[in-house]
Amino acid sequence: MAGQVSTESDKRYQMLVESASDVIYTTDAYGYCNYVNAAVERLYGYRSADVIGKHFSDFVAEDWRDRVMAFYLDQFQRRVPETRLEFPAITNKGEIRWVEQVVTLNQEGDWVIGFNGFVREITQRKQAEDQLRESESRLRIIVENAPNMIYIKDVEGRYVLVNPAVLKLGNSLEKDFIGRTDAQIHNEHETTRIREIEQEILASQKMQAYESSYAFPDGQRYFSVLKFPFISSTGESLGVIGISQDITQYKRTEITNHEHINRLEIIKRVDEELTQSLSIDYVLKIALDAAVRLSHAEAGAIHLIEGDHMWVAQVIGDYPRSLIGSRIPMDVGIVGRVVREGQPEMISDVTLDPDYVPNVHETKAQITIPLISSDRLVGVLNVQTPEPGHFSQQMFEFLKVLSARIANALENARLYDTTQKQLDEMQKLYQQVSDLEQLKTQMIRVAAHDLRNPLGVISGCLQMLTPEMDPTLSDRARDYHRIIDQAVDRMDKITRDILTLERVESGRGFLDDLVDMGELVSGVWADFKNQAAEKALDYQLDVTPKMVRVHGERAMLHETVGNLISNAIKYTPEHGKVCINLKTEGDQAVFEVEDTGYGIPQENQANLFQPFYRVKTNETRTIKGTGLGLHLVKSIVEKHNGQMHFRSVYGKGSTFGFELPLARKTGTKSRKEKAVKVS
Repeated sequence: MAGQVSTESDKRYQMLVESASDVIYTTDAYGYCNYVNAAVERLYGYRSADVIGKHFSDFVAEDWRDRVMAFYLDQFQRRVPETRLEFPAITNKGEIRWVEQVVTLNQEGDWVIGFNGFVREITQRKQAEDQLRESESRLRIIVENAPNMIYIKDVEGRYVLVNPAVLKLGNSLEKDFIGRTDAQIHNEHETTRIREIEQEILASQKMQAYESSYAFPDGQRYFSVLKFPFISSTGESLGVIGISQDITQYKRTEITNHEHINRLEIIKRVDEELTQSLSIDYVLKIALDAAVRLSHAEAGAIHLIEGDHMWVAQVIGDYPRSLIGSRIPMDVGIVGRVVREGQPEMISDVTLDPDYVPNVHETKAQITIPLISSDRLVGVLNVQTPEPGHFSQQMFEFLKVLSARIANALENARLYDTTQKQLDEMQKLYQQVSDLEQLKTQMIRVAAHDLRNPLGVISGCLQMLTPEMDPTLSDRARDYHRIIDQAVDRMDKITRDILTLERVESGRGFLDDLVDMGELVSGVWADFKNQAAEKALDYQLDVTPKMVRVHGERAMLHETVGNLISNAIKYTPEHGKVCINLKTEGDQAVFEVEDTGYGIPQENQANLFQPFYRVKTNETRTIKGTGLGLHLVKSIVEKHNGQMHFRSVYGKGSTFGFELPLARKTGTKSRKEKAVKVS
């Protein structure tokens, strides 16, 4: 091929070689390349000049060179006309690619003068083969180590493969399965069902999932089974592949849960019956009947405990009815032992128990459970039967749960009975208190009215005597006169506040009138201008320009606003500041009086709205007051469905105010929680 092409046939042949998709090259007898086609550059990045004159092994991966050289040396020595070999080759960029090389010998007589190499890229195929081998290896590992049981049967139902999980289940050996059918392993009933399912799978070529169970020495065991047809690459049915999972624990839990749900349903029905009436007799009858019926006992009794003695409250079945109402000693018998120890007992044969006291003929098995409600022993439940060992542990546990419900029902019935008696007593006491409250109200009203008459006489006489006596009075007498006048005013204020407070608390006189708070506040503010001026206060008013209307009684709201403004002026020193503000926030009218007065110490603020409570500090000790003002204001505001609020810092001043719901067009009133908001 290194010689000159001289014929048209040779030209066509060379064109085919050059355009081939695989690498084609020739070597001399020593393996040095003397021709290579253009595919070498397209596939491996080498130019022809990079290859010609080089030994073919230079393009083999280094760790494979010895093996490749040995392979072709053997071909040369044995004169094998054609060989095929796969090995990794090196590209011009140093990458490793797998190739399949076919080598044919060039011979002249008995001499080998070189060979022709045909190189095909097989990297992707090798990668796929490696992945397949790796997948097969992993699958084998998975099958061998799978916790689930995996097995294969042929079309006749004989086991041809079982993984270790199958053998582990029954402590079996592989020979116990391989070549055998289910008929040689399981009973006839199980074998028939298995074979029917597998025949259907083979016929339909579709997988099936189902549950099965088998008898084992430790009891019945349950399995989740998935089976599907085992088909060859040619589509021939070879048998069935099965995957089984042991779900015994799950099924046992499911069965237990089902039984538990049934018991809960029973308890629910018993609860519904027990709560039909709070009569103790009814509860005793229903509770004991349910306990005996559900436990399939022949007799039963409930003993109740009151104080330091126990008595038979209810019996059923073979229990002698003559025992109802009789006292039972707490220091004898099985019942007494349960009371003393507070622990339930299930006895299979009471005749073997030294504490047993016969009361029901031929009793053998007995369950005795303390009835405990809120950590208090209220009684004992006792059920009996003449069959020894009749009661199971599950029934014992169920009766313990039921007994807890019975104990609660009995306690509720007892509390209801006690409550009814206490309610009768409370109603009698309430009537007495109501009568006393009415008498108190009448006495307060009479006393306040009767006090106002002599106070009016004293005040009138003082006013008439003052002009006549004033010129003749000494300074000391004038002081006495002023003290009397102030005392009369104070007593008059107290009686007025008491009457107003009584009126507020009784609810009398509250009209559903529309009150213009802007007009009311402006008027009250003007009433106190002179008092503010006497102390040279910065006395301000800020009222929203829009209409602010609320439902209520004008006179009482007038008194409320006046009380707060009066207090602010009274407790603010000269040259201080008092600001009156009225605005709206949402659906509320908000009134506030802010001052720069003495303020209220933190420890005194909690009791500020209590009747007759007055805060006494060094600054306010000499200021006169009744102690009813703020209590009266709060009562009036709350009667108007409003809320008081205040904030105060001792030495810096206070802000008192309230919120009232704005009047609505429908005439309805909003309700707010009655409380004082402190900020």
